[in-house]
Amino acid sequence: MLKSLSSFLALFFLQLFVADGVIIEDTTPTTIAPGATKNVSITINKGSVEGFAKLELVLPEGLVASPDQTNGASFTFTDQKAKFLWMSLPSEQEFTISYNLKAKSNASGYQIIKGTFSYIKENQRIDYELQSKVVLIGEDDGNSAPIASSNKEETSTEPSLELPAAILPGSGMRCVRTITDLGNNEYIVNLNVVENQ
Repeated sequence: MLKSLSSFLALFFLQLFVADGVIIEDTTPTTIAPGATKNVSITINKGSVEGFAKLELVLPEGLVASPDQTNGASFTFTDQKAKFLWMSLPSEQEFTISYNLKAKSNASGYQIIKGTFSYIKENQRIDYELQSKVVLIGEDDGNSAPIASSNKEETSTEPSLELPAAILPGSGMRCVRTITDLGNNEYIVNLNVVENQ
């Protein structure tokens, strides 16, 4: 178990400090009602990256993005891809952009948002993959939810949400996330790292 935990921590820290020190955090909601709009903030610490860069978010059918605060980037949304494009990144080490995320009125169910931050280094394109986000369109019925909406703990039993291969590639481990809603926008997140046998 100690070996599994140390391997997980090594991969975790590697993920935080790869890609020239780039760290990206966002406020993607875990739920959104059909027809509703929520504002999503993305904070980018650009590390040692300068010049041209692009942040691309791939949204599933049923979700639409529109610009809010672009911090000098041009914004487009076509073919379910929201793109922030900078000819030159802002001079600040850390900056924030935001967009409005709208769920179509006929949309429902769990959806996944993927993203990539790309830039040029030594005449080569570098892609920094963001952690995928799971968004529930509609209300959580509490039956098969990967995220608990009540005050009791629930663990995902859906393999696609246990975060195995993409987060812990080649490690033979999987990670199960349990989220407990404490109310007032406070949550406890437990990660259970399990070595596959």
